[in-house]
Amino acid sequence: MIRRALSRSLALRFAAVILLVAFVSLALLATATIVRFNNGLAIQGEELARLSSQKLAERLEGDARLARAGLERQFNMHRAALGDIARRSEIQKAVASGNIVAIAEMLAPLRKFADLDGILVVNAAGQIIGADTSDADIVMANLALTANPLNDKIAAVLASSQRETAAGAVEVVRLKDAATRTALGAVVQGAVAQVITYPVFDDFGELTGALIAHRAVRLREAQLEDFSKLSGIGLALLQGSDVVSIAGLDAANSITLAPLDANLLTDGGRERVSRCVDFELDTRLCTLLPATELSALAQDMARSGESQGRALVLWLIGYAVLVFIAFGLSAAVVTRALVGPLSAITSAVLSLSRGDWRAPVLGQERCDEVGAIARSVLTLQNSIEERDSLRDERLALNDRLVEQEALLTRQNLLFTAALENMAQGLCMLDADQRIAVLNDQFKRMFAIPFGANIVGLTAVQLSRIIPDRVARRNFARLARRHLGAAVRGASAAFNVELGDGRAVAISHRTMENGGSVATFADVTDRKRDEERISYLASHDGLTGLLNRSQLTETLEKTLRRSGNSDMAAVLFMDLDRFKILNDTLGHGAGDAVLRVVSQRMQDCAGRYDSIARFGGDEFVLVQTDARDLADVERLANRLISAISEPCAVEGRTVEIGVTIGIALAHVHDSDPDGVLKKADLALYRAKHDRRGAYLIYDPDMDAQEAAKRAVELDLGLAMERNELSLAFQPVINASTGAVTCFEALLRWQHPVRGAISPAEFIPIAEELGLISQIGDWVLRNACIAAMSWPASIAVAVNVSPLQIKSGGLGLSVMRAVMVSGLSAARLNLEITESIFLERNEQTLATLHELHRLGVACSMDDFGIGYSSLSALSSFPFDTLKIDRSFVREMADVPQNRHIIRATCQLARDLNIASLAEGVETREQAEFLAECGCDQLQGFYFGRPMPLADAKAFIDRNQAEVAAQALTRRDVAA
Repeated sequence: MIRRALSRSLALRFAAVILLVAFVSLALLATATIVRFNNGLAIQGEELARLSSQKLAERLEGDARLARAGLERQFNMHRAALGDIARRSEIQKAVASGNIVAIAEMLAPLRKFADLDGILVVNAAGQIIGADTSDADIVMANLALTANPLNDKIAAVLASSQRETAAGAVEVVRLKDAATRTALGAVVQGAVAQVITYPVFDDFGELTGALIAHRAVRLREAQLEDFSKLSGIGLALLQGSDVVSIAGLDAANSITLAPLDANLLTDGGRERVSRCVDFELDTRLCTLLPATELSALAQDMARSGESQGRALVLWLIGYAVLVFIAFGLSAAVVTRALVGPLSAITSAVLSLSRGDWRAPVLGQERCDEVGAIARSVLTLQNSIEERDSLRDERLALNDRLVEQEALLTRQNLLFTAALENMAQGLCMLDADQRIAVLNDQFKRMFAIPFGANIVGLTAVQLSRIIPDRVARRNFARLARRHLGAAVRGASAAFNVELGDGRAVAISHRTMENGGSVATFADVTDRKRDEERISYLASHDGLTGLLNRSQLTETLEKTLRRSGNSDMAAVLFMDLDRFKILNDTLGHGAGDAVLRVVSQRMQDCAGRYDSIARFGGDEFVLVQTDARDLADVERLANRLISAISEPCAVEGRTVEIGVTIGIALAHVHDSDPDGVLKKADLALYRAKHDRRGAYLIYDPDMDAQEAAKRAVELDLGLAMERNELSLAFQPVINASTGAVTCFEALLRWQHPVRGAISPAEFIPIAEELGLISQIGDWVLRNACIAAMSWPASIAVAVNVSPLQIKSGGLGLSVMRAVMVSGLSAARLNLEITESIFLERNEQTLATLHELHRLGVACSMDDFGIGYSSLSALSSFPFDTLKIDRSFVREMADVPQNRHIIRATCQLARDLNIASLAEGVETREQAEFLAECGCDQLQGFYFGRPMPLADAKAFIDRNQAEVAAQALTRRDVAA
């Protein structure tokens, strides 16, 4: 009954809600106040009891840890002080001598300076041989030390210490033990002492003994006193209850501490509170404060409780504010439930009076008075809606008709705008082949007057009104193609060339009504672009010559159409000295030279010849009208002569040459790649044998190339099969005749081909990337071999430029020296001066790294390269090796004698040794010695020999040198 009354009466519901909210709010306020107040009292009591003790304990423990760290730092300072004493030279000499008086005189002042109580000295066997005082009872100390655990620790230090890693050992002992005091010669000054053992070494790094120092902890340690003054707390180092050291407190023999609570300790009279941390040898380091500190903290916590009370008051005020806000929100919700629907109904009625019968009506589902009003307004809206529906339908139909008319008008305008702004010309014909539509672009293409009435005209009639004769002729040509397609009734697309050079693309389509439509696009620019792209696809962009792919296609066509009597020749050309020109003058100058060369080739070529640039400085010419071999050779000579002519580039005159490989192609040569390969092979051989000339392919070249490939395959397995070996050629001192060095020379004994020259397989190894692996093998085995010679004889190893450029030469040398045990000063690396052509910073860095290791470096083949003098300024060489060509021809070429003499003088001025290779006669050796050459090498002194023969050669040479020295001594006497 009550529920039904509430659902039908808005006033009853409003009153019930307000009463319910008020009751709940007051109940919650009272409950929360009581709970909050009780919690505040409990928190205040707990905080006073707990935090005062905990915070004070944390502070005391932190101070104790800092004080302990200071005491440990003092112990480390004592160990460092003893280490400084042990490293003093006078102490090392006194310990080594074993003189008791000298040891005491040296150690007494140093002990006092280092703040130590006493220092003992033991020898390398662990026996005491002296002390800081000469009246120490060494015999008793030795007996006591032998039976004491300290003896084992001292022996361990002596056994494990090395000069580079000496650090000393530290032990903490009790001085109350009589045996320990006797062993250390100590006077009882405290219950705990620090014992430091530090090894002593002589000048040669040999262990001669050790210093053993002890220091008792003072009752008043300076570190603890200083810390106590800074922190304002008392410190005590306790062993049990006995006081070992004290600071900031009155001296006492013992301090007894007992637990005060879970965090703190207190003394017997509860005058102080304390916190302790463990220290060495069952000792504790304790911090002590007056007990008044704890009460001061309690007062702080009381103030904290007062702040909690104030917080409670503030909380109650805030809660009351929230209750008032809750009452206000409840009233707002109830008011909205009543006023909101009534306002919406009123708005719907007003809208209905203005003719709007679609306004929403809220509250229809309610059972109270508001619901009844809402349903009445809705009924009124439905009746008005039915009345107006027929009128609305008629108005909508009329609006649709108006919209369709406007849409058609817009579409016509858009079609006209699109038609007149098309990029293509458009022409539409009706079924009678008369003009229906013609846009402005079509009129512009063929100069048709814009003001003329053209609709309904035939093509012939339209052409008569075109005033320009050329335009009229072009239109007539297009009209014939367009009308022809229209008559056939087919769709088509085609291009037409106009008389004025333009190209027009026509797209024609027949319509269902018999008419037709065609578009006309000016494709002149596109056609030119396509022709340009086609040209670039088949020609070199720099020179304008054919490119590689186009030349291959041209050569294939030439071979297909050659008759039995025709002969085609392929000339493969490579420019000489072009890389040097490119590196010195830059790529811009190189490109200019390539354009000049290409023009000279075209001037030399025949009318039907084809020329292509294959890439870089390589060119190919296909001669198609050669009658015989003489024609081909004449063309090759013309090319060499023309290209070798000097040319001006960027204000400079440069000279460049060309080397040519020629392959002849007949009708049976149907493979253009094969012909090019033959010409390339001939070019390779020509560059190897004689640059600046031509060479015609010979079938024997294939066999030679196959042999080279076989060498390449076998070279990779040569090291695994132990086919490589070393031969050693002696280097003689020009003054004494003694052997100073052996040059290690690589040899390859093939099981089938026999001995293969290094000049043949070393370039192949460089091409295959095997030179670094082979170089490592040579370095390692040469160093191992040198270890069997006297220490005065070095070993020289030739180094490939590729080894240096790879960046791994330094690591290879260090590995070879470490494996063999050879001194780096006995290794001499021979480097050709060509490595300095590129001015590579990494190369110079590698050479300087080797020089710092002590490895000697020689400049090999001095005088025949491009940069000898500049190389000498870039790197400090140890030896200049004069090339054998100067020595071999010095009898026939007088200038060579002057060059040798000048080179020896240059070496002396630069403080560099000079070495001449290729000495084969006594006269050559005497002349070189007269010039001041330091070292000689050649067949006159010895040929390359195996290691065993080299050892025998050394023995013979040493005997001869000794005999010559004895003879000279006898003559002088």
